[in-house]
Amino acid sequence: MTIVCHRPEGLDQLEAQTNFNKRELQVLYRGFKNECPSGVVSEETFKQIYSQFFPHGDASTYAHYLFNAFDTGHSGSIKFEVWFSEFYSSSW
Repeated sequence: MTIVCHRPEGLDQLEAQTNFNKRELQVLYRGFKNECPSGVVSEETFKQIYSQFFPHGDASTYAHYLFNAFDTGHSGSIKFEVWFSEFYSSSW
């Protein structure tokens, strides 16, 4: 199996869309890369990460629907830019 690594195309657009500066986005991306070394998150990894927010229940079904909402291209993976944009917009 070949692992394809993804690098964000540019943080300028995320910086313009959010209240985060480039340095803060770089720190967030490093954290994302710790969990997802390829630069993209699969559904299974997404479920594992999401379950950490709800340790006393089973959030896998909701995480599945959330992942599918973020994965609009149905590629089976989500890039950092998409994940962060969706996460940021849903948290406000």
